Amino acid sequence: METGDGADRIHIRNWPGDRLQILINDKPYFFSIKPPQGPEQSLLIETKGGHDSVIIDDDVKLQATVEGGNDDDYLQAGGGRTSLYGGKGRVVIRLGSGLGYAEGNDDDDTLIGGSGNAAMYGNNGKDLLIGGFGPEGKQTYMDGGNDDDALLSGNGQTVAHGGNGNDVFVGAGRTTFYTGKGQDSIWNNRREDRIYGKTGDAFDRASGSTFIEVKPNDAGQHGFTLLESVESTEQENEDFRQRVADDLEFLRSSPIGQQALTEMDAIAMVNHGKVSIAPISQDGSSYEFDSTELDNLTEQQAQNLDGAALGEMKDGVAGSRANRAVIYYDPAQIVENSQHTHLRPPIGVFFHELAHAYNGATGTLLPGETLEISRSGGTNPVNNFEHQAVGLTSDNPRHFTENGLYEEMGTPLRPNYHKDSIGM
Repeated sequence: METGDGADRIHIRNWPGDRLQILINDKPYFFSIKPPQGPEQSLLIETKGGHDSVIIDDDVKLQATVEGGNDDDYLQAGGGRTSLYGGKGRVVIRLGSGLGYAEGNDDDDTLIGGSGNAAMYGNNGKDLLIGGFGPEGKQTYMDGGNDDDALLSGNGQTVAHGGNGNDVFVGAGRTTFYTGKGQDSIWNNRREDRIYGKTGDAFDRASGSTFIEVKPNDAGQHGFTLLESVESTEQENEDFRQRVADDLEFLRSSPIGQQALTEMDAIAMVNHGKVSIAPISQDGSSYEFDSTELDNLTEQQAQNLDGAALGEMKDGVAGSRANRAVIYYDPAQIVENSQHTHLRPPIGVFFHELAHAYNGATGTLLPGETLEISRSGGTNPVNNFEHQAVGLTSDNPRHFTENGLYEEMGTPLRPNYHKDSIGM
């Protein structure tokens, strides 16, 4: 659905007979939502100009994407996996009971978590991020982005990153604070909380919270470069640049992240090539090995490539080094397991691909496969370099594993590669 430039009201709710009622400015439309034989049905709603309101009832379990327009909008998620994007106005975003992702984008926005696991990014502007209520096991990742933001933790477990600017944090539940750059302050930090911050940050030092000093820097500037999509609009490319910048700023505020970015800077200097970060959609985040060495292969050599030429270890010896590899990154890729007990926020997805980039750049990708046992009793073959990047093997330094980052955050570790696996 795409609205015009007026002030439009959209209300989506379930209707008897496996149908969906969509009210557009009080005019009803009905759609069948019987389980399809093909791809799962989903909703895509784009609002243009005007002060728009989009409300999806919580009993609507369809996956949904809602993109706000150029004015002040109100966007509310339902009970399915939902991605909500603000536009250029002051937007209010409220997530629901399903897995949620939200971006405020430009201007001063308010983002409110629902009862489901969620990741929220304020981006530009003076934003208010509220974790919201939910079960004790709920997990929330919040990033204020640029400017002076306020981040209020929610129920369960919260990871809160202030980003650039002078930010205010308010603790609740159990929180891991990454204060970032600026003059930051924390209210209501507790004994079980972790604070990765600066010595000048204001917080209750008598509460017993664990404090680890971090001096934010500009690591990563020499190791990575951004690629833009020729198929995207300038605004879409700008949004991608901003989101990657937010994630890199988080890593600069993290001890493990700083260590990884600093090492990737040094490797890029040795290899004479940076890792490119390019946009992709539909949960397609991945790593692609590439090197100038591959250009010099004969046709016969190219047809008989072994793993060593693509960065894999062979008989304990490092393979070729990537010096023009690409991380394809979907900044909205957020994953949870079927029990909703482990959240992979976008920064976890990005850090996983960064671990691949390290192994590709050092020629240390693990060869071979390992079988994981699925919940249904079957098996899922997994490349060993995937287990390596997760941290399920001991081959990588901890600061180049996804679980190393989760361990620092104090969030549940990823026990397997496939989310429906129960062991190996």
